[in-house]
Amino acid sequence: MIPNTAKVGEAVYYSESLLEYAPDCKACEAYVRFAEEVVADED
Repeated sequence: MIPNTAKVGEAVYYSESLLEYAPDCKACEAYVRFAEEVVADED
């Protein structure tokens, strides 16, 4: 599950990716883990 944090909304407001805006927030870390899972399934 990917949490919805204030940082997600702020990144959208500032037109930045969450990875650029708040790479250490819990939502960003969850998105990175999810992306790693998807890429691992492609092998």
